[in-house]
Amino acid sequence: MKICIISKFPPIQGGVSTRTYWMAYALAKRGDQVWVVTNADEAEADCRMVMTPSDRRRLHVRFANGGSVRCVSSERPAYDLYVPWANPYVTKLASMATDTVREHSCDLIYAYYLEPYGMAASLAAQWTGVPCVLAHAGSDISVLMTRPWLRTSYAEILKRAHRVVTAKHFDDLFVGLGVKKRRLYHLGSDSLPTHCFRPGAPRLDVNERLAQALASDDWLHACFRESAPKTFDPRVPTLGMYGKIDHAKGMFDFIRALGIVKRRRVDVQAIMMCGGAESSCRELAAFIRENRVEENVWLLPFMPNWVIPSFINATTATCFLERDFFIDYHTPGVPREVLACGNCLILSGDIHKKRGYKEGLVDEENCLLVPDPRDHEALASKLEWVAQNPGEAEKLGRRGLLLSRMWEDFDEYIEDLHTMFHGFVSA
Repeated sequence: MKICIISKFPPIQGGVSTRTYWMAYALAKRGDQVWVVTNADEAEADCRMVMTPSDRRRLHVRFANGGSVRCVSSERPAYDLYVPWANPYVTKLASMATDTVREHSCDLIYAYYLEPYGMAASLAAQWTGVPCVLAHAGSDISVLMTRPWLRTSYAEILKRAHRVVTAKHFDDLFVGLGVKKRRLYHLGSDSLPTHCFRPGAPRLDVNERLAQALASDDWLHACFRESAPKTFDPRVPTLGMYGKIDHAKGMFDFIRALGIVKRRRVDVQAIMMCGGAESSCRELAAFIRENRVEENVWLLPFMPNWVIPSFINATTATCFLERDFFIDYHTPGVPREVLACGNCLILSGDIHKKRGYKEGLVDEENCLLVPDPRDHEALASKLEWVAQNPGEAEKLGRRGLLLSRMWEDFDEYIEDLHTMFHGFVSA
């Protein structure tokens, strides 16, 4: 089967990009031919991964069974084309997708995220006569579709889609927009690629990555270069955290608690893989200095999702402390990534309450729970315990891995995806 996917893709960072990459990989492994049409190479620095040449090569995959992934990305115009200026993403992606579908005789167009990918997919489907399937993210529902000057357009493309991939609890919303219920599809299994997210993944060479980062020209390291530590010592208990720089992600709570731990003269260090706008980077760098932990915190830029297991395995425990996030039904995958690597997970109460996590995660049994990361003393106590009991933290991680192995089945996910996509064409 030949599939044209229009979506976020590396080097864009974030959940949609990550899931699209592994979806394309899974389909190709099963023997399908996948072309990914994206604007990823135009991503701004604050939401862009730093990729090595070997990372770049992983954007194109080929299997012995004939399955493959090929990525086609748009380019930013060298000058403004019209007034008032706006980058014509929808037009570019629609044109590229149409050319791809026609050249390779694709059987299906699949778009993940409505803007600009869903809009472009709908146009390409009209022009080529190929069925179009749309999938949405949480922010599509909670942000984009709440804007009156966007909602009508999204409703129109959703009504015209061959299928809309969603969760069952959104059925009433889409039916209210005019989407026929028979066109709604609920994806069954979901899984991390367990050949990648595993305990035996090589540990990240933090010093090598740090040298690359400090030589870069991004805002994060321009802010932090003067006070950055010179050498990371892998023998010291290490706390990890990764994601966008945001108060709601608990990053500033983490730094505050780390400062408390350091004042107690506990030997511990932290690595943070993060990024964001210039103002966010400057705020984080200043906050690190304010809490006097600049000699104990290593900042790394966003890295590709296939490098994340190496990052996790370079830590004694990894924190995910999201709280008060503006999307209630947002269920991030970071905790699953940590558990799949057999690493000790330190998790916020807000995320623990989410569907899927609360059923299996138990404090001090297979993870460490922090009900409210804004209670910095309580968070500091958890961080201190890890630093002083790395062997016990490792045992927690191993018990978390047992839970992960009940959740993750990448082979089943591959089969479900293959069945889903082939069903879209035959329906």
